[in-house]
Amino acid sequence: RRFRGVLSSRRGGMQVDSLADLARDVQACQRCPLYRTATHGVPGEGPPDAKILFIGEAPGYYEDQQGRPFVGAAGHLLEENLRAIGLSRRDVYITNILKHRPPGNRDPEPAEIEACNAYLDRQLALEARPLAWLAAAMLAAVALAWLMVELGLIRGIAVLTKRAAAVSYNMQDARADQRIGELDVADLRGRDELGILAGSLADALSRVKDGLRREQLRAEREREMWHAVGHEIMSPLQSLMVLHGAPDDASHRYVQRMQQAVKVLYGSAPPSEALASADLHPQALDLVAFCREIAANAHYAGIAGVSFSTALPEPLPVRAEAYALEDAVTHVLRNADRYRPEGTPIALTLEAGEPGVVLLRIHNQGPPIDAAMLETIFEYGVSDTAPQAVGERRGQGLFVARTYLAKMDGSIRAFNVPEGVVFEMSLRRAAA
Repeated sequence: RRFRGVLSSRRGGMQVDSLADLARDVQACQRCPLYRTATHGVPGEGPPDAKILFIGEAPGYYEDQQGRPFVGAAGHLLEENLRAIGLSRRDVYITNILKHRPPGNRDPEPAEIEACNAYLDRQLALEARPLAWLAAAMLAAVALAWLMVELGLIRGIAVLTKRAAAVSYNMQDARADQRIGELDVADLRGRDELGILAGSLADALSRVKDGLRREQLRAEREREMWHAVGHEIMSPLQSLMVLHGAPDDASHRYVQRMQQAVKVLYGSAPPSEALASADLHPQALDLVAFCREIAANAHYAGIAGVSFSTALPEPLPVRAEAYALEDAVTHVLRNADRYRPEGTPIALTLEAGEPGVVLLRIHNQGPPIDAAMLETIFEYGVSDTAPQAVGERRGQGLFVARTYLAKMDGSIRAFNVPEGVVFEMSLRRAAA
């Protein structure tokens, strides 16, 4: 607001001719009551073409007596500082916001400041006029420099930006490994800033291409390995299924589970991707009968001391696939068996959750899970223990449990309890 019309010859209806005219206006000013208690008005002093302008708050006692700004202790300090930088009072313009001294050197009031604003605006206008031509010249120089930049560097940057955007777009495409090879910015290399930036982008693009090629080779080798594993395992499993084909054979169920696992992994590359892409077909499953059978047969899997109890009525149908749910529960049981003190039991219980949900809880005594790992333990490859044998993998069991439960519209979580840990699986009720 203050600099609106700063180069105009009029301000607030008052003619701006010179600083002398302004000084006469200040001496005759009655815009506020301060003129009644002041000895002199203090308009300011200094050359009209000064390059430095000092603006104080209001005149003090000595300023009021002499009608000049900054003549007391503050004025002496100002003169010393000006001498230190090779200047004097004659080189600068000095004024105050208020042109009359407030009684007792009190702080200025808003109405007094508003009344004096017109004088300060006039002073700023007079001091700014000699610099108008310089400002115009500077604007012209900036415009010319911008034109030169626009014709040169900016156009190059536009080309580089378009190619960088193409890199970003093609990296998100499903065929990024094919399309990324078509992009190149090496022709923009140079010694200026644009050329250095283009060179950096070209080097980064080259590393991306190399990384994609290495990833493709790794995926192909891993896929071939899982094909071979599938062929090697499926053949003897088919023979075992013939030998243990009777439904009452204790080994029949476990052979079927092994076949299911091989079908999931067969033809896929990493286990995490294979599990994520596995198709499950949930049906109504009696969860009470299922848990009772799991507890009764757990010793066949090397997990002793598994008990089961529930107060929920039987049958208790839930939406699940038997083999996938058995895999998930078995993985959690193995985790509980690994951490429980020797000889302590593992308890399976069923409880009612929120409407339409049944909670299957597996509780074991032992050390608590680190609070920072309560969420991450279900991620692929996360484990706090090292493999005990060559080729053994850790950090897959709980990942399998979470993946299978999610595919059955369920979930799993872990939480610590006094002297133990509980894994809680949520399953949706099914129509009876």
